[in-house]
Amino acid sequence: MLRIVDLELPLSEFPLRAHLDLESRVTAVVGPSGAGKTSLLETIAGFRTPRRGRIELDGETLLDVAAGRNLPARLRRIGYVPQDDTLFPHLTVRRNLAYAWAAGRDSPTGEFDRVVAVLELDAVLERGISNLSGGERRRVALGRALLARPRLLLCDEPLGFSSTRGGRKALRVPDQRPVSVTRAAAAFFIGISTRSPPTSSPRSDPRCGWWPTRRTSPEPAESSRRIS
Repeated sequence: MLRIVDLELPLSEFPLRAHLDLESRVTAVVGPSGAGKTSLLETIAGFRTPRRGRIELDGETLLDVAAGRNLPARLRRIGYVPQDDTLFPHLTVRRNLAYAWAAGRDSPTGEFDRVVAVLELDAVLERGISNLSGGERRRVALGRALLARPRLLLCDEPLGFSSTRGGRKALRVPDQRPVSVTRAAAAFFIGISTRSPPTSSPRSDPRCGWWPTRRTSPEPAESSRRIS
């Protein structure tokens, strides 16, 4: 379970506040552009430091501002796939993936080939990053995140993966598994989107949850948005 307690992150136009207990294996955070969705994921991943709050994952405290604890991003075992993919431009696709695979703890033999096959990256393994299409870059970024064997996977606009068969296979949710690419996949998956939830919201499905971003009443001299 992911628990976020009294989080407050100052942004340029408002303070982002969140207080969440996420038990669903798959969670979508939805809201308009500029609502703070990406900032929330970056804070969970360890790339932003909030003013206050606590973040726990499966009982482990990743962040506790009051106690002075802030586990570095590299030690949180959280996979993050941002919109701008952040691949290593000087490495081939194979070497980008191999870098993450080597960093994964106890990566089983055959895991690399399985991820490559499911994401349909076989034909581009020896290409440079500059020679990939936008969709191919996104799939490489997803593969790299999975091969690091994260316990939580964060994706910024994951619906972009649905444009390819490999992307759809990677993010389907059969048998209560959030990401079926590999047994090394994360136990939980959180994606964010500027799109609204479907009319038939999956709130009744224990595998899925939707968390909208919304405004709260502004405090004196500042506006705020809260995720709760």
